[in-house]
Amino acid sequence: MGFPVSELKAVEYDEDHPDAPPTVRTTFMGLYGVDSPLPTAWLDEIAQQREGHEAQEAFLDIFNHRILTQFYRIWRKYSYPATFEAGGRDSTSQSLLGLIGLGMPGTDKHIATPISRFLALLGIMRLPARTEEGIQALVRLLAPRTRTTVTPHCPRTFFINNPLGFYRQ
Repeated sequence: MGFPVSELKAVEYDEDHPDAPPTVRTTFMGLYGVDSPLPTAWLDEIAQQREGHEAQEAFLDIFNHRILTQFYRIWRKYSYPATFEAGGRDSTSQSLLGLIGLGMPGTDKHIATPISRFLALLGIMRLPARTEEGIQALVRLLAPRTRTTVTPHCPRTFFINNPLGFYRQ
């Protein structure tokens, strides 16, 4: 028994039943194999392919199927790339756009750029302070033919009309 080189071991098709879904053999999250949670005494029969190992393998495959099916459903439900819809119409994209102030209905009518383009800039736009590189990336995405120069840390002088009590003139 050695460590697998990939997550998929094999994909098998039933030639007698071409309409049947294929059997996919994986090397992760299984009940037998390198990362099995079962005692090694159970796994030795399968690993050494002793007589009768097919029955034990088929029995464990019932549970493997259920575990992998649940894993895939959970991944599909909570994976942003898996649930993304073109144009950012999915609920996760709309929620993320709402966090930066672009999720309100009608916002897209006031902006020439498609709203979904802003999804690529969420990391930059969520920050309260904008960096020089962040602003340049934003302008480059929204107006590709525009050259930008950002002067960081531009000092400004302002006067306080009502200073706090600690201040004396």
